[in-house]
Amino acid sequence: MMKDSMFVEPIRTMAEWPASLRRIEEFWACEVPHRFRGPEKSFVVNGYCPRCGWGNLHVTDDWAHHNADGSRTACWRETAICRCGMNTRMRSMLDWMVTREKIAANRGVYCTEATTPFFRALLAKHPFAIGSEFVSRIAPGSADDHGLRCEDLERLSFPDACFDAVVSLDVLEHVFSFRAALSEMHRVLAPGGVCLITVPFLFDAAVTVRRAALDGGKLTHLLPPVYHGDPMSKDGALLVFDYGWDLIATMKDIGWVDPTFYYFLSDEKKYLGTNYLLRATRA
Repeated sequence: MMKDSMFVEPIRTMAEWPASLRRIEEFWACEVPHRFRGPEKSFVVNGYCPRCGWGNLHVTDDWAHHNADGSRTACWRETAICRCGMNTRMRSMLDWMVTREKIAANRGVYCTEATTPFFRALLAKHPFAIGSEFVSRIAPGSADDHGLRCEDLERLSFPDACFDAVVSLDVLEHVFSFRAALSEMHRVLAPGGVCLITVPFLFDAAVTVRRAALDGGKLTHLLPPVYHGDPMSKDGALLVFDYGWDLIATMKDIGWVDPTFYYFLSDEKKYLGTNYLLRATRA
């Protein structure tokens, strides 16, 4: 069996963040040999994919950070892409599910995406997994002629306590009521089930900032609009929230048990950069 080579740092409160950051910064030294130092736009590095195994990963300088010495540090979270299409965020999440959670293949898993390399890889491990997208032309709870299911994360159509795990990758920042979305994920999860979330998070911010509001179908931008990539729209997905630590307080108020960020890194597997997930369970 392959060894688990990940460095893992659990973070539960804002007060824990400074000490955690110091330990994480020590690990970031692993990124230095992989910096872009010339005009090249990409390179290949050996790493791990839980679907494809060990092999070459394609690292690009998209969204790269420019350093004082003129080098550029890759946005590892969104690059280091395997031949199956999964980036670091996707590869590491699936690896966590397999090696840390050990969710059995026959268990019920709901995923808040259905058209991505991650969901295809998830299906290979969990053939009974259900995935969905939010598609305006499809009524929530139904599917189109190609079997693509539509769900509104703020109003899921599933019955109570019907899944053993819920996984959501970079969706929560695009909903207009994160309390409603978190409540729905809690509702459809069976007692003892686990929820795994990736979401952009400001570890040094106490309060979440709303960037946009929707009132009666009218969209109002409270801050300059920012859009992230969206597999369902070439226009991208609007960023609605910049999350701070009150997100955790909201989860506890809903009833989530021990919501914890796990910051994890692996030089061997090439899980580098800003790489973490938010884990919570239902009692």
